[in-house]
Amino acid sequence: MKPNVIYGLVILLPAFIEKIYPACSEVLEEFLSPIGECKNLEQIMKNVKGFIEHMGVHESLSDLGFQEKDIKYLMELTVDTSSLDLLLQLAPIYGTKELLKEVYSLSM
Repeated sequence: MKPNVIYGLVILLPAFIEKIYPACSEVLEEFLSPIGECKNLEQIMKNVKGFIEHMGVHESLSDLGFQEKDIKYLMELTVDTSSLDLLLQLAPIYGTKELLKEVYSLSM
């Protein structure tokens, strides 16, 4: 496992976008429009993944050594880290442990 991966958050970005899209689709469509046409979630996901790959990030969490069994640890780390907990409170949807589990699972 490599816990000090600088671009780890980039790996999580597509899953977060997929989960928050229903709550803030108009904002995401406008915000992400510079990377391509963003009229629906399918286009947004394609563009975001393409942009991330263009920036040189091709890995998933599993490529970095994380396994499904690590998801509980990652969820607890996220919730127990005060600065991350504050950021979750700013999300357009409530950052529950179940949401975090889904994001980490999708990012594997």
